[in-house]
Parts: sequence; structure tokens; C-alpha cells
Amino acid sequence: MPAPRLTFIVHGIAQARLALATAATLGLPVCLRSAEGAGLALGAPWFAAMIAAATTAAPAVDTIAVLDCGPYAGAALAAFRHQISFVRVDVAAAVRDKLAAIAAECGARLIDDAECDPVIDLDQVADPLRRCQLLLDKP
Repeated sequence: MPAPRLTFIVHGIAQARLALATAATLGLPVCLRSAEGAGLALGAPWFAAMIAAATTAAPAVDTIAVLDCGPYAGAALAAFRHQISFVRVDVAAAVRDKLAAIAAECGARLIDDAECDPVIDLDQVADPLRRCQLLLDKP
């Protein structure tokens, strides 16, 4: 993943749009990341539709989207089938290696937590623009 990107955990379309607006205001690329385990709880089709709707409204923002599948390898496989390009998993190393190989065959890849830092969870931040400015040390 090209760095640096603002990384927002988004829980719905309104938050995805807010994250994109914040990134546009700051002129920075953005990573929209689902909540932990959303790959199983909500599914890849839901995530893909949410991201498509949000990015259609902000086509100028350099955006990637990461579906968090937590410990669910099957949810990661479903994400690849639904053409999700970036997936986060929390699985044993041997399983991760197998998933990474499958992801590569699908034109996708697994994302490490370090690639998504710092993370701003929009369920926990009242003013995302101000939080970003503080993180970036910009007045």
C-alpha cells in the first residue's frame, strides 16, 4: 500500500463519505477499513457496495478499501471472490501464507496492521478533521 494514507474504520456509508470528505479537505489519500470481523458479520457484497457508493460521490480522492475478516479465513476467501483488493486477517502464520498466495492469484493482497496506522475509528471520534490534523501535526 502506498504511504501515507489516512486510515479510517468506517461502520457505514455515512462514515465512509465523511472519511472521504476529510481526506479531500486535507488533500491526502485514504484507506477505508471495515470494523473488525465485518467480513463475516456483514459480508463482502455489503462492503463492496458501500465502498462503491461512497467513492462514486468522491472520485477524486485516492482511495483503497480494506475488509477486515478477523480470524475468519473463509470470509477472506469470500472477499477475494467478490473482488475485494485488500483484506485484513488475524490468523495463524500457516493459514496467512496460504491466504496470501490465494490473494495474489486473485489480484488481491493481505494488509498488515502496520500498513493501516494510525487508525481513526469514526465511531469513536467526534471531529475527524481535527483528529487528522493532530495526527499529522498540521494546524
